[in-house]
Amino acid sequence: MASMQQHKEISYAPQTTFEKETLFHLVGVTTLRNEGIGTTEQRVTYAEQYLFQRYGNDPLHKKVPSFFKEKFNSAEYKDALDLDVWMTLGLYYVSRYKHKHKKDVKNGVHKARKKLKKFIKFIKFSEDYKFD
Repeated sequence: MASMQQHKEISYAPQTTFEKETLFHLVGVTTLRNEGIGTTEQRVTYAEQYLFQRYGNDPLHKKVPSFFKEKFNSAEYKDALDLDVWMTLGLYYVSRYKHKHKKDVKNGVHKARKKLKKFIKFIKFSEDYKFD
C-alpha cells in the first residue's frame, strides 16, 4: 500500500461530483467514531461496502477515478480502491480546504450518519434472526 509520505506529496482534488460525494461520505464515516456510532469494525465494513458499491471491486475498472488508478495501482499493488487510501486522501483534502467545503462536509457527515445507522440496524437484525 502507498505510504503516508506519498499522500503528502500528492496534489489531489476530486474531478467529478460523484467522486467528491464519495470522498465526503467516507470522511463523514470517519468522523462518526467521535459520536460513538457503531464499532470500528462496523464502520470499516460499511465504508468498504460503500466504496465497492460506488466503484465496484476492480481497481482497474473505468469507473475508478484515473487519479487513483495512476497513483495507487502498480504491477505489484492494486490499491486504487483501498479504503485507507481513500480515507487518507479524503481527510487530507478536507483539512486543506475545510472552509471551502464546509457545507459538503456537513452533508457528507449527515448522510453517512443516516446510512451507517441503517447499516448497523440491518446487521443487528440479521444476527438476531439467523436461519439455520
